[in-house]
Amino acid sequence: MTNIYRNIALSVLAASAGCALAGSAQAAEVFQPTTPGGNHDIRAAELPPEPGLYFLGAFARTSNDKITDDRGNAIFPDTDQTVSVGGLGALYVFPDEIAGGRLGASLVFGYGTNDLVVTNLPVGPGGTPIRGDNTGLFDLTGELVWSKAHYNPPNPEAGPVPIPSGFAYSFGLGFTAPIGAFDGDKTGNPGFNNWVLSPSIAATWRSDPIWLHGTELSVRASYNHNFKREDSTGGFEYSDGDYVIADVALTERYNMFQFGVAGTMIKQIEDDEGSLAVPDGTRGRVSSLKAGPIVAIYLPDTSIVKMKYLVDIDTENTFEGNRFQVAYIKKF
Repeated sequence: MTNIYRNIALSVLAASAGCALAGSAQAAEVFQPTTPGGNHDIRAAELPPEPGLYFLGAFARTSNDKITDDRGNAIFPDTDQTVSVGGLGALYVFPDEIAGGRLGASLVFGYGTNDLVVTNLPVGPGGTPIRGDNTGLFDLTGELVWSKAHYNPPNPEAGPVPIPSGFAYSFGLGFTAPIGAFDGDKTGNPGFNNWVLSPSIAATWRSDPIWLHGTELSVRASYNHNFKREDSTGGFEYSDGDYVIADVALTERYNMFQFGVAGTMIKQIEDDEGSLAVPDGTRGRVSSLKAGPIVAIYLPDTSIVKMKYLVDIDTENTFEGNRFQVAYIKKF
């Protein structure tokens, strides 16, 4: 059976669907994760074993009901944000080896809605609402990945679809291109209007049968550099601080199912610059920790469906809520 091996990059669309509430007294930020930031989990370091072109499809829905300050306390009462994004893309695995490894390239397009209502700090009775209900293209994401595997022959006792044990590692270079819908006079834009460059490293280890048909641990880390925004909501220019993302997944394989837990940590490591939202030109650094269950189903036609539900368990200076993702991959 064809394996997923390259994590389904489409899931990133949900993570990149936030907005910055610029111009308010206590501006709240969100991350702009790029492929593959914040959405890798099972088989994060692997590419499909067969060269060729793969279809990618996904849907993600994010629901946020609060914004937190730099201590994790809720601010901006009556926050309500729902982001729904459908994605289409492709992954191409090259036929020839390079330096003993294999090379893959992916592109993902997204289209959806970002519905936002935030009640600002009270200015008068009831406060001043901030609203942004926008529909359109999300930013384009892409990645070039080199992967090398060191596997033992599949164990015939590892279930009806034997899978090899061993480990794989990969190096990637992802990017976000600002093609998404953006209007400097609106809040909650689908696009962010700036480029992001994201080098990454990942590793996947899989055991022989211990409990069921094989235990897997996948980890991945990326560094995300934001280039200067040409414009921003509120009409001023600034640069978001760089951030790192760490993904982890611990799963078990049983027949056609792979299931377990996944988590994502996002941490901003530089201050924003140029924003007028705070007098000194910087804003509070953002952090987010999400975790939840994940399951992948390997279908008889060699396609794969993956579902994941993540809940924010610790946030600072960003939205807080939950996210559901479903993704699909199949070789053309």
